[in-house]
This record gives sequence, structure tokens and C-alpha cells, in this order.
Amino acid sequence: MISTILVAAPLAAKVEDPGLANAWDQAKTVLEGTVGTGFLNVMAGIGILLILFGVFKHFWDKRRGNGGDTKKMWFAIGAGALLAAPGILMGFLLTLVDWALMGIMKVADYFTSKVSFK
Repeated sequence: MISTILVAAPLAAKVEDPGLANAWDQAKTVLEGTVGTGFLNVMAGIGILLILFGVFKHFWDKRRGNGGDTKKMWFAIGAGALLAAPGILMGFLLTLVDWALMGIMKVADYFTSKVSFK
């Protein structure tokens, strides 16, 4: 009886927005207030250098005959983009994750509302 209540209680909860994008916005605001915008400018500079280095290295290796592996270049571009524009990209990516989690939770809520724990 008790195990049935413990299992059914989380399943009966309402589906709510995970709020990852809002949490990121708050963390970014605190970071900007604490460290200042100079830190984000340094991160942007490092990100741009990382992108340029990754692309340059890819073409340099390709010219020398060792190229063809684009995984490293795309990783450098992705990491550099996150460093260069954390406010835009992190908010966008976390909004997509919020939507995906909401969809999963709504599907789980639909199926668990059809299940009886008697």
C-alpha cells in the first residue's frame, strides 16, 4: 500500500516548465553583476580565437595531406561559439531542452494518468 502511494505520487504531479532558460538568465545576470561585462568580453575573444584556430588548423592539415577529419574543426567551432555568445546560444539551447523536457513530461503524464495503481 505504501509503495503504491510512493510510486503514484510523483506520477500524479502537474507538468510544469523546467525553467532551464530562466535559470540561465538569472545566473548570467548574477555573473555580469559580480564579475562585470569584461569577463564576458574576454570569453568572447577566446571563443573567436578558438574558432579561427580550429578552421585554420583544419585547412593547414588538409594542405599538408593529413586533412579530411572535420570532427575537430566542428568541435572547435561549437566550443568557440558557446564561448563567443553564451547569452544567445545558451538561452536558445536551454529553451530547446525546456521544450523537449516538457514534451517528454506531457507524454509521461498522459500515460501515467491512464494507469491505475490499485
